[in-house]
Amino acid sequence: MKGLQKSKNVAILIMFVLTNLTLITIDNTISDAKYFGIVQQVTTNISQQHNPSIYEDIIVYADSKDYGSSLINDIILFNILNGKEEILARNVSAWEPKIHGNYVIWVESKNSLYLHNRHEKTTTRMHNNESKKFTPDIYDSVIVWRDVRTQNDEVYMYNIENNTETRITNNSYLKSDPKIFKNKVVWAEKRDQDYDLFLYHINNGTTIRLMNDTYNQNRPSIYDNKIAYDDDRNGNLDIYLFDLDEGKETRITNDTESQATPDIWGSEIVFTDKRNGNLDIYHYDLDSGDETRITFNPDDEFHPIIYNGTICWEIKYVENLSNFDIIVSLPDSDSDGDGVGDYYDAFPNDPTEWNDTDGDGWGDNRDVFPEDPTEWNDTDGDGWGDNRDVFPEDPTEWNDTDGDGWGDNRDVFPEDPTEWNDTDEDGWGDTRDAFPEDPTEWNDTDEDGYGDNSDVFPNDPSEWNDTDGDGWGDNRDVFPEDPTEWNDTDGDGWGDNRDVFPEDPTEWNDTDEDGWGDNKDAFLEDPTEWNDTDGDGYGDNSDVFPNDPSEWNDTDGDGWGDNRDAFLEDPTEWNDTDGDGYGDNSDAFPNDPSEWNDTDGDGYGDNSDAFPNDPSEWNDTDGDGYGDNSDAFPNDPSEWNDTDEDGVGDKTDAFPTDPAASIDTDGDGHPDEWNPGKSEKDSTTRLKLDAYPDDPNRWKLEEDKDSSWIWIIVAIILLLFLIMGSIAMLVSRKKKNEDQKPVEE
Repeated sequence: MKGLQKSKNVAILIMFVLTNLTLITIDNTISDAKYFGIVQQVTTNISQQHNPSIYEDIIVYADSKDYGSSLINDIILFNILNGKEEILARNVSAWEPKIHGNYVIWVESKNSLYLHNRHEKTTTRMHNNESKKFTPDIYDSVIVWRDVRTQNDEVYMYNIENNTETRITNNSYLKSDPKIFKNKVVWAEKRDQDYDLFLYHINNGTTIRLMNDTYNQNRPSIYDNKIAYDDDRNGNLDIYLFDLDEGKETRITNDTESQATPDIWGSEIVFTDKRNGNLDIYHYDLDSGDETRITFNPDDEFHPIIYNGTICWEIKYVENLSNFDIIVSLPDSDSDGDGVGDYYDAFPNDPTEWNDTDGDGWGDNRDVFPEDPTEWNDTDGDGWGDNRDVFPEDPTEWNDTDGDGWGDNRDVFPEDPTEWNDTDEDGWGDTRDAFPEDPTEWNDTDEDGYGDNSDVFPNDPSEWNDTDGDGWGDNRDVFPEDPTEWNDTDGDGWGDNRDVFPEDPTEWNDTDEDGWGDNKDAFLEDPTEWNDTDGDGYGDNSDVFPNDPSEWNDTDGDGWGDNRDAFLEDPTEWNDTDGDGYGDNSDAFPNDPSEWNDTDGDGYGDNSDAFPNDPSEWNDTDGDGYGDNSDAFPNDPSEWNDTDEDGVGDKTDAFPTDPAASIDTDGDGHPDEWNPGKSEKDSTTRLKLDAYPDDPNRWKLEEDKDSSWIWIIVAIILLLFLIMGSIAMLVSRKKKNEDQKPVEE
């Protein structure tokens, strides 16, 4: 393969002359870019074309060119070989088309899958449910996609041939990008806060978890037993390959910038790469290990896909960021080994030919007329080329003026290309006379065996009679005796003219004209409703909780139905456990009906907290304005502080800073008495005891000179008592001694 760098005009000329194909011209905005192989720009209009998918020589993509909005698209089928487009769906909200074999699928309005049969030229909506559907993929006749119909993000599979649907996953984890190849389905699933890859075997219905780490593996692509994907384990996105046969994982890219969105076919992987500042397309060959940069221009090119060497991708222009186009790169090689590359070889599969000077499709080596594009052979050697010689194997005939296949020498009507004989002599030659032996008939336009003179439908080969005169022949008229009906597409016994659903055999009437037949419509006379999933009597369209039979409305939009919501018009509240009128979300005491707020956060509700703004206090037993935690006398409303800790409040304590005393009746600054257990030595302020507690003018004890004689008399009396006592004791002792002396006889 080789890159090409050519101007617009040269590219167009080479494409036309060498391949004789009608190709889309390459736009000037990318004419100087280098690509991998032979390039066609599939689209050129200033709009958005995206989501390409490729199979053999066919590309399908979404195109918003006619509508000016990326939300409204056509689904286009593009033939690479002849450049022809076919519109499969027009003016719809269609996305993510995929093609394989005979089928094309896409998503419309994010809730419908549509299937197009290329052979039958038919398009069918696959589902009647309204669940969201994303990222479909198809292989042969099997489709996989993401579906949110159960409120979970699940992967589903549908077999077109046997009309069966299979739910592959059944859990609440997020899924992304399901892909299918033959009998295998792979997808990414977010478990444990990151995405890992999972594999489903269609043959036996088993699912295998391929990775179980803390990194994200995303956007898988599968071919045979190999899966390519991007992985963020190295701090940026890299491309990895997982071999199912060997159970082995291989790192494909090793760059500090991100590589993502890989696609694999055979031994080739293509991916988006940001290492050059913008988004480029790269190619990796698994057999050789060679990595090749495909695009070399400042525009962003991304979302590559590959099929048998043909690569397709999207381009977003630097000068017009709202313009997206589709690019396709065809592989270039020397298939026939004649030394001339396929791109330049007019006969890439014929090693004996490579040039066609006159462009007639015959190589110069075999062309008898190499400079005459209309001739190349003369079989009968009459000097007339076979293309002009009407009788190339008859040397006696070479011209047929009227082109009827009869040489001019034998033709009875040499200037009438349609006639040369008239058996029944009715004036119509046998070639045009459909009834050469019937002089009353000569034409049978529709070739149904009935002459035009008697045929009611002379241009319809399947009809010739119309019993009820409704313009529909008896052979196709399902109701041959009813002039108001003739067709019953769905075979339900109701003619299409009266059948509101002519393609649905289960429906024929729509009373409320809501598009849902009466047989399935749960609300026959309500055009805004048709389904009631939870059976609560409220249609799913207006039922905010379509799967909950106990709820249907949510006035405040908080996700709680009005039947259970204690605060219908408050989106921040829905429950009131203690019934105090304050919702649990804002109620600091959701289980206490007497409290709901705690301004200071001390755990005591404001209603009972005596100090709602002080987190250190909450109670005031004596009501003195000082909290119990700091009130030294919590039960005495007149006291709250005791500075000297002597048990007497500061307001009562005459000496609030001295623990030795607290009473000063006359207010002279000297205590009346010492506090219990205290004395002058305990005084911290050197207090002296008041000798006159009721006299504010004196406190110190003084001597009285007028009463000194009293003390002398007292001393004399005491001395006398002492002397008299001593004498008495002596007398008593003497008497006792005499009484004890023995009596002499």
